Amino acid sequence: MKTLEVCCYGVESADIAAKNGADRIELCSARSEGGLTPSYGELKLALQLNIPVYPILRPRGGDFCYTAYELEVMKADLVMIRSMGFQGVVFGALTADGDVDIAAMEALMGIAKPVGSTAGMDVTFHRAFDMSRDPFTSHESLKQLGVARILSSGMQATAVAGLPLLKELNALGGPIIMAGGGVRPDNIQLFIDAGLQE
Repeated sequence: MKTLEVCCYGVESADIAAKNGADRIELCSARSEGGLTPSYGELKLALQLNIPVYPILRPRGGDFCYTAYELEVMKADLVMIRSMGFQGVVFGALTADGDVDIAAMEALMGIAKPVGSTAGMDVTFHRAFDMSRDPFTSHESLKQLGVARILSSGMQATAVAGLPLLKELNALGGPIIMAGGGVRPDNIQLFIDAGLQE
């Protein structure tokens, strides 16, 4: 079964997407920054939608190399998001060298999916993946971390241009590979034909 996730900047657009066939929402604020953590008010309203909503966890725009202070902000926001009852969350962290930041990811994963808990959140690693140094090393790291899916344009400006890499990553197994970046009604069949499920 194919899953269509729509990235929405605010609950109003999320409501429109939910009413028009979206299976899941990635909820963000601050479109001009590329998507930041939504406010408490947005999150509270989003829980009233009739489809799963996965908030993005991102304290600022720019790169994905976070300071210790920024990581503490992310952890506090994630505690709130989880306590509100969201089924999933979207985040990612990289080192200055372009590798997956294992320490930061482990700290966040420990909140989203506590060891021994049966009520863990579904975690998507966002398009920070496309800024990483090596997609195969990053894929393996995220597989080991227990990330559910990777949102990627195949390290290209659009997922259409990156489709060869997306197919290659999808064939590896592990996290679901979700195409994102320029996916439109007129090209979505390309991704379905390539075997991508989301």
